[in-house]
Amino acid sequence: MIDIETFVSRASSIYSKATLKRKLKVLKMYDKFLEKNNLEPGLDSLAKWMDSLRGKVSDQSLGIYVRDIISYFDIMLMDVDERKLKAIKKMIPRISFKQPDVLTAEEVRRLIEVSEYPYKLIFALAFAYARRLNEVLSCEVDLEKNKIVFPILKRRKEEFVEFEIEPWIMEMIEEYIRINKKASQKRLFKISDRAVEIAFKRYCEKIGINTKKRRITFHSLRHSIISILVERGVPIEIIGKVLARHVSISTTYQFYTSPTKGMMEKIPKVQDILFQATAEKNQ
Repeated sequence: MIDIETFVSRASSIYSKATLKRKLKVLKMYDKFLEKNNLEPGLDSLAKWMDSLRGKVSDQSLGIYVRDIISYFDIMLMDVDERKLKAIKKMIPRISFKQPDVLTAEEVRRLIEVSEYPYKLIFALAFAYARRLNEVLSCEVDLEKNKIVFPILKRRKEEFVEFEIEPWIMEMIEEYIRINKKASQKRLFKISDRAVEIAFKRYCEKIGINTKKRRITFHSLRHSIISILVERGVPIEIIGKVLARHVSISTTYQFYTSPTKGMMEKIPKVQDILFQATAEKNQ
């Protein structure tokens, strides 16, 4: 049956508490289905569970449930048939996600400037290295080697991505460690993800950003730096593979390249296009 204890020990450093809580609820539903039908965890039983849920839950809920179970298979390093997995993914109802809005570089600068530690450093790390909240809270630094390491979950295993520490980030880390005696290079932050999310919205409001009207969330920091880099001409392939760490570049295109003001300004006015066409014809 489902091994909740092992899953929690492995997933707690990957997902936020809220996300983990939701996944555990779904796992218990799936486990109850397995027990009732005398089945084992796997793609075959997942397909049967999907069939039993159709018409009983919304397409959006069904898609979330199936993805949660697949993530369980990944984290537990279960050996699954890739063809069957692909077939099941095709059966998942399409869900329309609203992309979060992006912040300008100036807005991020002001956000970091008005924030206090540890939030100041957390916001800076998320933006500078395009990292998710759980990755930032679990990061480790090596000040002597000038390296920062973030844990990420890719291809059914926990991997690590390493970056050089930019000088302005180094100054902030050193200052934060001096101020916070409990912080160490192995564990910079001892704070809940929920506390960070609340603080993020509070500081956004402080600099005049309405987080509800603009759909701004902590994850917007990741979207923002990726969109800004695209606007400035950094190849999407480099952003996707080196910074975002996406398996597929299409993911970077689809979910992490929200249009910035700079991008919008590059779109010529239709009136100008028509006048230019007329002028060229008359020449």
